[in-house]
Amino acid sequence: MVHAAARRVRRDGLVAAACVLGAVLATVLLSAWFVSGVRLWVAPSPAPLVLELFALVGAGTALFIGARWVLGVDERRVAAAAEARRGLPAGSLRGVLELAHGLPAGASSALFRRAELTLESQLADASVLELSGELGELARARRKRALVLFLMLAAVTTALAFSSPERARAAWSPLLNPVAHLTPPPLPALVVEPGDAEVPRGADLEVRVVAPGRREVVLHSRAAGDVPRQRVLAVTGERAVGTLTGIDVPMLYWVTAPDGAASDTFRIVPLDPLLVSDLVVDVVYPAYLERAAERFEGDVPPLEIPAGTQLHIRGRATRRLEDARLVAEEGEAEVRLDVQADRFTGRWTPRASGRYLWALRGAEGEEPVATPAAFDISVVPDAAPEVEITDPGRDTLLGPDLRLPITADAWDDYGLRDAALVSWRVSALGDREPPVEQPLELEGDRTHAAIRAILDASQRRLLPGDTLYYYVRVTDNSPARQTGVSRTYKVRLPSVTELREVVREDAATLVNEASELARSARRLSERSRDLGRRVSASAQSGQQGRGSAEQRGRPGERRSDGREVEYRQVQEAQQLLDRHEEMLAQVEELRERVAELERAMEAAGLRDPELQERLRELRQLYDQILTPELKEQLAELRQALNELDPEQMQRALEQLAQHQEQFRQQLEQSLELLRRAAAEQQMNALADQAQELARQQEALSEAMKRESAEAARSGQQISPEQAARRAEQQQALAERAQSLQQQLQQLQQQLQQMGETQAAEQTGEAAQQMQQALQAMQQAAQRMGQRQGEQAGRAGEEAAQQAQQAAQTLQSARQGMAQAWKQETQQAVQRATQDALSLAQRQNALAQRMQQAQQQGGQLSQAEMQAMRSEQAALQQGLQALGRNLTEASQRSAMINREVGAALGRANLSMQQTLDALEGKDGARRIPAEEAAQSVEALNRLALALLANGQQIAQSQSGTGVEEALEQLAGLARQQGSLNNQTSSLIPLDLAPQVMSQQLQELARRQQEIAQKLGGMNDMLGGRGDLLGRLDELAREAEELSRELSGGRLNADVLARQERLFHRLLDAGRTLERDEVSDERVAERPSNVTPSTGRPLDTRLVDASQRFPAPDAEQLRMLPPAYRRLVLEYFDRLNRGRSEEPRGERR
Repeated sequence: MVHAAARRVRRDGLVAAACVLGAVLATVLLSAWFVSGVRLWVAPSPAPLVLELFALVGAGTALFIGARWVLGVDERRVAAAAEARRGLPAGSLRGVLELAHGLPAGASSALFRRAELTLESQLADASVLELSGELGELARARRKRALVLFLMLAAVTTALAFSSPERARAAWSPLLNPVAHLTPPPLPALVVEPGDAEVPRGADLEVRVVAPGRREVVLHSRAAGDVPRQRVLAVTGERAVGTLTGIDVPMLYWVTAPDGAASDTFRIVPLDPLLVSDLVVDVVYPAYLERAAERFEGDVPPLEIPAGTQLHIRGRATRRLEDARLVAEEGEAEVRLDVQADRFTGRWTPRASGRYLWALRGAEGEEPVATPAAFDISVVPDAAPEVEITDPGRDTLLGPDLRLPITADAWDDYGLRDAALVSWRVSALGDREPPVEQPLELEGDRTHAAIRAILDASQRRLLPGDTLYYYVRVTDNSPARQTGVSRTYKVRLPSVTELREVVREDAATLVNEASELARSARRLSERSRDLGRRVSASAQSGQQGRGSAEQRGRPGERRSDGREVEYRQVQEAQQLLDRHEEMLAQVEELRERVAELERAMEAAGLRDPELQERLRELRQLYDQILTPELKEQLAELRQALNELDPEQMQRALEQLAQHQEQFRQQLEQSLELLRRAAAEQQMNALADQAQELARQQEALSEAMKRESAEAARSGQQISPEQAARRAEQQQALAERAQSLQQQLQQLQQQLQQMGETQAAEQTGEAAQQMQQALQAMQQAAQRMGQRQGEQAGRAGEEAAQQAQQAAQTLQSARQGMAQAWKQETQQAVQRATQDALSLAQRQNALAQRMQQAQQQGGQLSQAEMQAMRSEQAALQQGLQALGRNLTEASQRSAMINREVGAALGRANLSMQQTLDALEGKDGARRIPAEEAAQSVEALNRLALALLANGQQIAQSQSGTGVEEALEQLAGLARQQGSLNNQTSSLIPLDLAPQVMSQQLQELARRQQEIAQKLGGMNDMLGGRGDLLGRLDELAREAEELSRELSGGRLNADVLARQERLFHRLLDAGRTLERDEVSDERVAERPSNVTPSTGRPLDTRLVDASQRFPAPDAEQLRMLPPAYRRLVLEYFDRLNRGRSEEPRGERR
């Protein structure tokens, strides 16, 4: 601590010394500032040097005293100060410090340690400041006084510097170099006029010199090719004047003074008469012409140039120029050129044809003696580009994906630069939005290009009835950037009713195509089996024929017949293979068509959970059909055909026939699913149309009743014009009801053909209800035509009730049909589960009998073995019957998963192995107890797979609430879509304000219900609303829309917001439709694994014909079907070409 106190005292001393030095510096600056105002400070003066010397002496003295005092502070002085401050005996602390440096001989270290500990205990609570004592207080006091002095002087110095910076600079600059300040300042520089000059050849030039402080100067001159000359000029009043005479060659002159000052060297140039001595014109054509530039020197011939050509002009005159330009002979057009001394340059792009004359003027205003020949220029204008839309090339409707492909052709005489698609929206109410431009790419050469674009209207907030106008604009690459536009076309967003009709037609077309494809698959499967049998028979007869031919010594004839048979079979197999590939491409197209149908249903507001599940099953089924294994089978068959190997071709044909049979079954299953999906879609669409019709009829009935009541209160009838208009509106609704009733009858017949008796009966009931609604509408139209508004309104209300009942009946029929399908599949799986368990019990009993027989020595009578074979065959037949039942069920639903099929195949294989062992097909008859036990295990696994599949089918709700939320969201999306349709349908009815207000209040109430349900779902999910698209935001948006409708505000903005809310609800329902895959690695317990043996290597691994493997299904998934076929054919030809090379040519 004593050491720390000493360091503290020395540090305070050093700080005080530094502050003193700073104060000395500030004092010097202040003294210089105050003295600078007197003559004593002006150069030459020793005052700055003397002041700096005094400052150095003072600073040295302060530094010496401070250093001496700081160096005198040691541990002894600090220890003495500490003893005085702490009241310790004098010398006690100093003695311990001295002994700490080294104990003398004979001294007791224990006593020293005790004394040291005693002092430590006495000084334990002492601080560093306290140990420094009076010495530290003295150091701190000096530091404080020095610091205060320095800060005060520094503040004053800074204030003076900022208040008068010029005086401060003049006062403090001599301090930087006091020695230089002892000499007088240099004289001002010489000023010579006119400097560089141009004079007429042979003229004189007067030279004026300003030389302050001098009595005389010397004028030096040197003409080109002559010796230097000089003359002395007397200075009068700081000025001298001299004349250089007879200047006819370039001359240099300069001025010197006796004190050594010298001016710059100046040049005098004699001038000739003004003439253009040099002229160069470069004709630079526009870059888009790709034409080399041309140069003309001297006179320029007449020029014929395309518009945008630039003329680079440069020239030189014999004298300095003030102005140079080209002036049109006719008109006021002129071209100014840049002038620098005797040179002129300029770049000019002629805009019009004409004759242009030269206009030059010298620096002194003189005119040229002669000018260059005039410019004769003819400008050829660039024609504007042209563009034509070739596809669609007409007004059309916007598809469900809100994307319209556009193709156009564009051309120009020189070249095209860019293109753009310009479109703007016009609402059904006539409101027009600003145009939107979309850049397009040009494909082709410079003068003729093809344009392909997509008009994406998904972000344009289109509502049913809105129209997009569009045209294509192209710009050429000329400097003027000329544009050409195509004809303006329009594309309209169809109404929901029109979309539903399109979806219905697409679904029907899809069913017909799938039906035709299934029939083709059935015929192809039969042809494949027939060809396989004929190939097998041909191979057997060929072997027998070759054997008999060898015995007769005529082997050649038989082999020739065999080759002919093989050739015909190869050609037929090639045709089968090509046809199968075509059918695979058609299946891929069907899969894409199903996806398009789903998107179209979403656009039409037909998003139903059961229907979406049906389409998902279809997609999965098509994915199962298009497997890589099938491609491998096709590749093997091609290889067999190329090698003409009968045995390999026979095996490949057998496998292909099995695959085609499975392919046929899956196609028939997809056809059944398509029929069901089409029926559900049509029922949904007709129910929505009936509900929409009921809503419009209700609004129209209310309007007719109110108008009749208002007319009755005024003692009059409804006006004929108003009655005719309402009757016309009522008749339009009646026509829609008649069309809907006919569609219901067609749907009833379709359901009867499908075997859906109950759904057909309910659809017929809905058709009768719609018939009653039609009759009521016709009666309302008739009453309104007779100006009986009250009776017409009551008839219309009855029609609205009948239409609403028809919609409810149709929805009930659809739900009942979907539930019946689900129960049918569930019951089939439950029956199969019971059958599998029963078969497992019987197989287990048979296996136990076999084990007992083995334990007793394995000797059974022939009757007992026959009984076991009969029972095992019966079990196998039972399993085959179970498989057929599952196959029939799977054709009506895709809810039977692939694990069940795999378990069924393993059970069939195990039973067949058991039966083969009992029949002795593996060499000798024996008791296959192990095979029977494996069959029991396989049947148990089949039962477990069926049980799990049944639970999956029965499970309709999840434990997390998300599935329920998805179903509710789908329902809310349907409600919002229906509400949107009803809101937009009120505009063309032209209802009275009071009737419109009532209708809007009802719509606001329904919008409020949707908002409340969304808020409840958000609360139900416990803050997980983000998973489904921010349900709280959707609820707030629905609440705001309800307030808008309740306030009577129905405009295009409200309709657009309703449409956006509808699409956001659809997007929220899609959020969790796909399985979520986690990247986290999770450990699992090992399960029972059936031992397997390694298979032999595939010969294709070393086959040169497969050196270039074709892309798999996943790689080809994103390509269109036509492109996939081209890619596969390319790889097939590539591999086939290598396999057909002569072996001698391979390297």
